[in-house]
Amino acid sequence: MTNKKTQLCILYLLAFLDRANIGNAKIAGLSTDLRLSTSQFNATLTIFFVSYSVFEPLTNILLKKLRPSIFLPILMCVFLFIPSMLVKIWPPEVLTSWVY
Repeated sequence: MTNKKTQLCILYLLAFLDRANIGNAKIAGLSTDLRLSTSQFNATLTIFFVSYSVFEPLTNILLKKLRPSIFLPILMCVFLFIPSMLVKIWPPEVLTSWVY
């Protein structure tokens, strides 16, 4: 039982550090590099954390039902399919406008 508590404490600490790093990134100039206003930065964080909170438990359930040797290639194909469809839907000027 103590071993599981220790593992959970370590995972909680790592999750906290991960969330704290976004604040450090903002202080280091992330929002100015990306040309984001404060409201745009906050909206981006909200969208990220809400989607992360929704999809993390779902992927963990899928990972338990499927072996990693099956789950990871499926995940890779999904992440290959979505950007390739964005390229077909949107013109290149829209997709690369953040660079300039």
